[in-house]
Amino acid sequence: MITRKKLIILAALVPIAIAGAVFAWHMGWVHFALSLKEPILGWCRSNPIALFAAIVILPGFAFPVAPLLILAGVVWGSSLQGCAIALAAVVLNISWTHLVASGPFRHRIIKLLGARFEKWQEMPKNDHFRVSCLLRVTPGVPLFVQNYVIGLLGIPLRFSIALAIPITGLYVCGFVLTGGAIFEGKIGFLILGISLLIAATMIVNIIRSRISLPTEKNLI
Repeated sequence: MITRKKLIILAALVPIAIAGAVFAWHMGWVHFALSLKEPILGWCRSNPIALFAAIVILPGFAFPVAPLLILAGVVWGSSLQGCAIALAAVVLNISWTHLVASGPFRHRIIKLLGARFEKWQEMPKNDHFRVSCLLRVTPGVPLFVQNYVIGLLGIPLRFSIALAIPITGLYVCGFVLTGGAIFEGKIGFLILGISLLIAATMIVNIIRSRISLPTEKNLI
């Protein structure tokens, strides 16, 4: 539910965003970014394996995945094949980050994070699965945070992937189709891509509203 406080904050952010956009344009940052479009696209099209590797590797180091997926749509096209390739890369990213977090250094990492995370680790297994679901369906939580935390909780990799594919898959297809459609001028695919992103957002909000964590008051 959108409260009055949220509306006030949103109203305050709009002029700040506009001012930032005007400042960026005045400083020439927008023109500079646009001038890099063709060299970047040309290089990615000549080296599609490098783009695939970037989607597999970079999000594990806090690089945002959405721009890479949009670029994937531009390079591989707004097609089922482009969506499948991008989703495969994201699944590989989920796999290696999960294995890093759940590997031999897991207990040392948990101790390094402190007593707060140890409380999460001590929760019942059922609550671990609930936390994993919440992480996957909470807007704004970066993919690498989801993957590492789920791995640290000791959730099996197969469950992590099975949980991610339906939700993350919608976002992946949405970004790929949207990115490709913008550069290819395909209005139908643009509408489909945006529709998938909207649908994914609505689905995660519905799921999130139905998941509760009984022990969350003990974790603060």
